[in-house]
Amino acid sequence: MQACDLVGLSRPAYYRSTLDPIDRDAPIIDALLALVAEKTRWGFWKCWHRLRAMKHAWNHKRVYRVYCTLRPNQARRTTKRALTRVSVPLNAASEAWRVMYNTERPHQSLGDAPPSTYLPRITNPSLSNCKLCARRGSL
Repeated sequence: MQACDLVGLSRPAYYRSTLDPIDRDAPIIDALLALVAEKTRWGFWKCWHRLRAMKHAWNHKRVYRVYCTLRPNQARRTTKRALTRVSVPLNAASEAWRVMYNTERPHQSLGDAPPSTYLPRITNPSLSNCKLCARRGSL
């Protein structure tokens, strides 16, 4: 281009727009902010399709550039966590359960009576009339 050489301009300077990028993208910014204010959970593609439905003919790459500079997107939803509970050591819990189960559960061999009725005789062999218990106590 000889005219650019006569004036002293380079070719890119001749073709470059004199508008500020913010002024050039002002209609996109206004449209995006209006959409995001109305629908806060929408992402880029949903906003872009809505802009296309509103008869705006902007390129999706240009709209995405403006969308990323605005950063209107919300934080991602996360799954709700269950409440944390205090962990009990397994041995302590199973020991407590075993003691309760064996003292309260009726045994068929005891005539459907709980072992707690026989517990004094087992722990103190002198109360028992069983020969094995008496011998164990003397050992």
